[in-house]
Amino acid sequence: MLGAVLQIIIVGFGCVCVALMVLAVIEIHKSADFRYKPLWYLAVLFGFFGISIVWNQPDDLLFSVGIQIPPVHVYKLVNGDTIMVKIMFPVVAVIALYKSASK
Repeated sequence: MLGAVLQIIIVGFGCVCVALMVLAVIEIHKSADFRYKPLWYLAVLFGFFGISIVWNQPDDLLFSVGIQIPPVHVYKLVNGDTIMVKIMFPVVAVIALYKSASK
């Protein structure tokens, strides 16, 4: 039961992160307040802290700190049938959305 709840949390967090990235890219594109737009576009794609889970055995939720591009990773480990889902929060996307909203 706990595993299913953690999987739902992971999927929800991943959807929020992807939505933040897309909204930030749209706001950067529309706004004239952003200097060096290509750097903003690139920075929005970076995730800095987040959560991860082993999808096949979803009883443990892991917290991650680091830098990851793109913020949502789903991959299968070489040693067998283990599927990892790792999602990092795009902090720069939130900063870009705040900057565009505060003008």
